[in-house]
Amino acid sequence: MKKLTLVFAALAATLGTSVVHAQSSAALLLKPWEASGLVEDSTSGYLMDQGHVQTNGNHFQMSVLESQGRVRLFPGHEASPRFGYDVTLLNTHTSNPGFHSQLLDASFAAGAFVGIYQGWVFGVTLGLGYAGNSPFAEGRGWYGHEDFVIAKKFGEHDAVGIGIDYDGHRSYLPDCPLPGLAYSHTFDPHLDMVLGAPLSSITWKPTDQWRFYLDYLILTDFNFDAGYQFIKHWTVFGAFETRRDQFYITELHGHNRLLYGQKRAEAGIRFDPRPELNFNIAVGYAFSTDFRSGWDYRTTNPYLYASNVPYVHIGCDLKF
Repeated sequence: MKKLTLVFAALAATLGTSVVHAQSSAALLLKPWEASGLVEDSTSGYLMDQGHVQTNGNHFQMSVLESQGRVRLFPGHEASPRFGYDVTLLNTHTSNPGFHSQLLDASFAAGAFVGIYQGWVFGVTLGLGYAGNSPFAEGRGWYGHEDFVIAKKFGEHDAVGIGIDYDGHRSYLPDCPLPGLAYSHTFDPHLDMVLGAPLSSITWKPTDQWRFYLDYLILTDFNFDAGYQFIKHWTVFGAFETRRDQFYITELHGHNRLLYGQKRAEAGIRFDPRPELNFNIAVGYAFSTDFRSGWDYRTTNPYLYASNVPYVHIGCDLKF
């Protein structure tokens, strides 16, 4: 149970979880830890320039706070039980009538590896979350999230993962358990690849200075990050990412939710004064920002489309 990096990679792709962002779903088990890590936290703020509603020209401005973290009970033990959280807060300012000024998605989960049999590793996560316009007051906003995963490492470089994911908050097919399958291979110390459905990912470190990361979740998310360390402790980077989230709001009845989507491209600089701490600041451009109504993205109706705007991104990552 001590050297499960390939197993984690296969499991991550099995359940279609971006291990960069989510900490209250399958990634709670799957994202590898630093050798003696106890706590991890990543917090980012996005301050976007003033824009407008595309259909009528009304003023629209948004700021975003994203925070994820996790803690494990026994540092140094990869199979230790652990807890994680995810928070996304959208603050909006608009003259468009009836649009909510605050939307919150917050979730918490616990996970553990429950056994190993003939080389197959078994893991379970259980989570609870809330996504709505009135913090913890909209009854329909509560949702559950459970994962069951198994994986096995073959040789030094290969692993296979299989899993079932139930997510009451998913942007496609919520409340429907979905299976996943993935194959992970480490070509050399510089290149890791996971091929699967619904997620595939690549991590490439061609030199000590360069690092590239990409993951793709079918029909939902695409994330890319490239960084170059030009001097010790300082890295320039560029990134492209998509964001989606869903909220229950008072005005939408029944199973209809407010579906939020946005794409971001940015470039900036990252400073890591210590191995366990880094700060980053970037400027970027947010586009394809839209809010739609519907149960999921298979069938939607327009709700509000915002103009493209520049933004400033400030973030901090902490590990100890």
